[in-house]
Amino acid sequence: MARQEWPALSKIEHMTERKKPAFASLLWALIALLAACQAAAPQLTLTPSPSQTATAARSPTATTDWFPATPTVTLNPLTGIPTAEPTRPEPGTATILFEDNFNEGAPWQTGTLSAGNVALGSDALALALYGSKGTITSLSEHNLPSAFYLVMDINVSICSAGDQYGIFFWQNSSAGTYRLWANCNGRLRLERQIYDSIGVIQDWKTARKFEPGAPAKNQLALLASEGELKVYINEVLQFSAPIRSDLSGPLGVMAQSAGEGASTFLFSHLVVYEP
Repeated sequence: MARQEWPALSKIEHMTERKKPAFASLLWALIALLAACQAAAPQLTLTPSPSQTATAARSPTATTDWFPATPTVTLNPLTGIPTAEPTRPEPGTATILFEDNFNEGAPWQTGTLSAGNVALGSDALALALYGSKGTITSLSEHNLPSAFYLVMDINVSICSAGDQYGIFFWQNSSAGTYRLWANCNGRLRLERQIYDSIGVIQDWKTARKFEPGAPAKNQLALLASEGELKVYINEVLQFSAPIRSDLSGPLGVMAQSAGEGASTFLFSHLVVYEP
């Protein structure tokens, strides 16, 4: 049998050395191919199925309202701060100059006149007008000094809108007679009469706390002192006016009809103090 000849070892080594570069190139090409395939392969994303997703039920939480609605405050315009009405001073221990309850025989003129009737009775002096236009008066024997504090009640039994009533003082003085009128609408007027001339000191002014119409009852107070007259109705000051400070004279009452119907006025509870 023929003997097989094997290549010498040196030849094999030589062949192996020659094939090394080719093998290395093949190996790097294979690695590059695998890398390219891995990069190109789609990424697998695992998405849990709905049945596997645990959804925690959130309990509702309170929402904080950082800017809650507030009621709108409407500021009323300033209309003036109410103040207490000036009231007449209390006589206290002041000296009483005279007082009159208008009993029978009181020092007042009475009688029947063309426009009406003046009579004493039931602790009052009544001035009753028949209804036609006219004025009636009653003068007393009471003398008012230059300074006085007078308080008197006046009751109105029958009265029409244009009728007037009031008091007068310092009758027939050298500087005239002062007259204070009130009408049935609740207004006041102060005037001074010198002979046939009448001067207005305070023109018609609506009185506060005054009870108009009829039947009605009001309290009149006059404070004359140091050349000033203060007029009060139902203890509330109505106005002040300058007057003479050196006069004195008799006191009287009066009533005037506007011709719209009969009217009756009752004067009572007269007290005059030193101011």
